[in-house]
Amino acid sequence: MKMENKLKKFNELKALVEKLEVDITKFFEKGNETAGTRASKGMQELKIVAKDVRLGIFDEKKIILAKKLEEKEKRKNDSNNSK
Repeated sequence: MKMENKLKKFNELKALVEKLEVDITKFFEKGNETAGTRASKGMQELKIVAKDVRLGIFDEKKIILAKKLEEKEKRKNDSNNSK
């Protein structure tokens, strides 16, 4: 997943939370049952998008670690070659 897509997913997550706020407030403060249903469905969607964001972070961390290991190995080889 490209960096832009990862950030897009995070922005989608934030927008979803803002959208859910209205229905959650209607449900808890006014007892609006249909708002509760929408909020429940929205929370399920939020869970899915949050998982995508979390996996994107994990993937990015793996890439960063691989680059660091590659750089470390290169420095090690360079120092061995200079001896």
